[in-house]
Amino acid sequence: MAEENGNTALKIGLILGGVVSVIVLLSTRKTRTPIVEGTKQTASTLNNTSQFLSENRESVISTLRETSNYYSELLQSASTDIQEIVNRVNSLKETLMKAKTTTLETTGELKELKEESTAIESSSSNSGSGQLQSAENTQSSS
Repeated sequence: MAEENGNTALKIGLILGGVVSVIVLLSTRKTRTPIVEGTKQTASTLNNTSQFLSENRESVISTLRETSNYYSELLQSASTDIQEIVNRVNSLKETLMKAKTTTLETTGELKELKEESTAIESSSSNSGSGQLQSAENTQSSS
């Protein structure tokens, strides 16, 4: 309730302030003349604009319609382009995911090949040194 009274008092204060301001502005010829001239000019401009619109109504409506259609087509084209970009980005994303999977699989296979290669090298070096010792033993016995 107190807030409602405060709002009402504020409204009354603004209205009274506006009325007093208008009275002060209109009371002196120095301030009244520019206000009256400005009001006349604004009324004249509105009159001219209204007359122009009524005389050229069809032309104005036609121009607005053409402009509206142009921007509608432009937005439609932009929407189509954006959809195409989204499709290409999604396709690229799928391709990158496949490349990642292939790379991980290849890395795993390369590790397996390296392990097999290391195992083969170590087994061949073990059997090669065993053959060498065997040959040395045979020569020393003779």
